[in-house]
Amino acid sequence: MSRHYSLVAGTIELVLGAYFATFGSLAAVFFVHTRHPNVALLSAAGALFGILLVFRAQRLLGWRRWIFWLVVVPMLVVPVAWYIPALLRMN
Repeated sequence: MSRHYSLVAGTIELVLGAYFATFGSLAAVFFVHTRHPNVALLSAAGALFGILLVFRAQRLLGWRRWIFWLVVVPMLVVPVAWYIPALLRMN
């Protein structure tokens, strides 16, 4: 695979992985809070799938490790930190 296609595939997997990881974990917290354990487990499985995509994107992109984590950590932490207080305040 050429470097161009590897960068495109890695970027797509990074964005999708961050999406699945953050919103899967938020959905798991929401469904645990609303007492729906089976749906919470499915959401947690989606979050794990997102983490798998993020690690695969690391290999495809071939960035230096510290640059990759400097980009990924805010992509994963900021949405969770932004929405968790609102999810936990819900009845």
